[in-house]
Amino acid sequence: MNTVNDRKLVGGMISSIGFSQQDSASIKYIFLYLSNGLKEISFESDDDFCLVLTDSKKVKVQVKINTLTIPFARKLSKNISYTDQNIIIGSSYDDSFRNVLQYKNRHLNNLSGDFYDDKGKLYSDWEMYCKEIDIDSTFLLNCDFDIIDGVNKFAIARDAISQWAEKQKLIIDVSTLINELKSVISDKRCKCGHLSITEIQDIIFKHRNTRIELYNNTVDSRLITEIVEKLIRNNPFFEKEILPIKYSIESHHYVEARSRIEECLHNHILETDLTRLYLWILNVLGEHSYIVSLKPKYYLNDMFCRLEFAKAYYNLSECNEARACLNEIDKEVWDENVFFLSALVYHDSKQDNESQQELLKCLELNDSFIDALIMLGTLTSIGNPCEAIKNFEKALLIDENCSAAYYGLAVLSENAFDFESALNYYHDYATKCTDEISSEIMAKIAAFSFICNKDHWELLFQKWNMLFRKQKQVSGEESVLMPVIGWKESYIFLLISKTDGFTIICGDTTIFEYQEGKNEARSSIGLVLPHIGFSMHKFVNENNSNPVRASDRYNMEESALPAIIKDYTSLEGYNETLSKLLKTGKLHLNHEFGNNSKEYIINDDDITIEMKITGSELIGNIIIGDVLMRVWIDPIGKGFRSFKKQLSRDCSFNEACIVMRCNNHESTLTFKKKVIRIIYCD
Repeated sequence: MNTVNDRKLVGGMISSIGFSQQDSASIKYIFLYLSNGLKEISFESDDDFCLVLTDSKKVKVQVKINTLTIPFARKLSKNISYTDQNIIIGSSYDDSFRNVLQYKNRHLNNLSGDFYDDKGKLYSDWEMYCKEIDIDSTFLLNCDFDIIDGVNKFAIARDAISQWAEKQKLIIDVSTLINELKSVISDKRCKCGHLSITEIQDIIFKHRNTRIELYNNTVDSRLITEIVEKLIRNNPFFEKEILPIKYSIESHHYVEARSRIEECLHNHILETDLTRLYLWILNVLGEHSYIVSLKPKYYLNDMFCRLEFAKAYYNLSECNEARACLNEIDKEVWDENVFFLSALVYHDSKQDNESQQELLKCLELNDSFIDALIMLGTLTSIGNPCEAIKNFEKALLIDENCSAAYYGLAVLSENAFDFESALNYYHDYATKCTDEISSEIMAKIAAFSFICNKDHWELLFQKWNMLFRKQKQVSGEESVLMPVIGWKESYIFLLISKTDGFTIICGDTTIFEYQEGKNEARSSIGLVLPHIGFSMHKFVNENNSNPVRASDRYNMEESALPAIIKDYTSLEGYNETLSKLLKTGKLHLNHEFGNNSKEYIINDDDITIEMKITGSELIGNIIIGDVLMRVWIDPIGKGFRSFKKQLSRDCSFNEACIVMRCNNHESTLTFKKKVIRIIYCD
């Protein structure tokens, strides 16, 4: 890094590889450490730059214009500190130094392996070798070495970003991101400043297009694999060149696949067929600007190519050009992917009615197109919530782990002021989502849990604080508001986040505090619960206007406990069974709700439930004392899936229940759900 001392630049400026190469090296190592604890990259020390990690460790990096040689390494070893990790980057290695690194790698591999019992001899051989070449052995072992040459500096930075984005399953416009990062890093370097992870993430976010993610989730890699296999069948003489491309795509190593295709195109191998594949991979990698620059060369009279160019223009927010590409494709051959892209283009052009029409055509061709169902549900959620619910629930029937569908249902419930339903769906969204949820979503989960008087709402506020500090990279004290607008009453939650704890205020009342090491803490993690006027919990689900609650799927899962329903066609049969159960003495009255509705508790030892699945039937035998009850859950598909889902939830002390009902008479028999035994029969 560079420091200013009496207005004279010292340190990393000596033997520097050049500012442009330094910036490329900075970008490469930012993305190598971005998911591995990076806190900031600093240009304030005598090294070219320093990576500061969240565990307070530092990785100091020196970038040199020199070729790394044994004499140069010997010189560097005399002015280096081993307090922190060190990386030295040169423009290349000479043969002698490359041999040194190979010997070092063999030595480390031997030490970590089980083939050599005499580790002491390995150390002595290593020390002897280092004495022969007159280099400090500690320097070689405690420093990592890398090369970044001036010719390939852009490609090195680009590949580092692309590989990180692949692991994160993100699509990023790499070229424009590199240009902005180089500009920002150059400014920070000249001013001897630093760049925090929050600033880095903000820059990435500007070039991370969520619309791209939505579209590229629809890409069927199997279809692309079939295209490659067809290429091999039709061109057996080029199997050697095409097979590595196929393996790279199947392994999702798209950067590698791109390089192999570029080599084939350079050698004029199957140019027309591989051009289609090349454009597809460039779109997956987010190289949309590069695709557009290739239009004069690769804009073939082919539906596949025109679709890829349309995708590139769309991802660059150039909707008119994207529409022009789509219009050049004969509508008679449009498939669901083309209709979906057309819907996205209309949506970005503020033409939502046309977008909905394209989505309907897309679903006519493929009614299991989940992204189309989610997008149609989102577009209709304001004007036609009932239709939106059908689309979200159909997506869940296709994929019960579809987090976007749970999110859509949560928003609909929240808009209907049904906080309890919204809480359940936000919880499902958080559980199913493969990415870390935002602190804003956790704030809603915590607030709704408090409003609905759920258990453990205190820990949810603690999670909100943790996510808020982590995602916003908060240092010191900071506050954030979370308003909740209700049907009859509104709430404003204030989080005051500090380095050693936090406070939650609702209205004018402090409802929760957490402070590390506080003496009056009432639990091992230091929770402090003030006396709360629980009259604040005024929420009662009197609002029946939420259309989500009217859906078949919601009614199927509305019971808080996993419930086995036993319906009676006659009141005589209902009373006879209940009378027999009461005579066993195994039922203990817990609560009488009035209107002929009661709840009874049953001890674990007094009830046995065995449920057998045979074919399409689920038959259950329930034994309470000496009374046998037979139940049947129908249909086997939806009903049983819902029942099993409820069984897997932690609710109300892990209980389940049997609901006996006839007309307006109802008896609920509650027990620990662990007594339920499900057997799968042939």
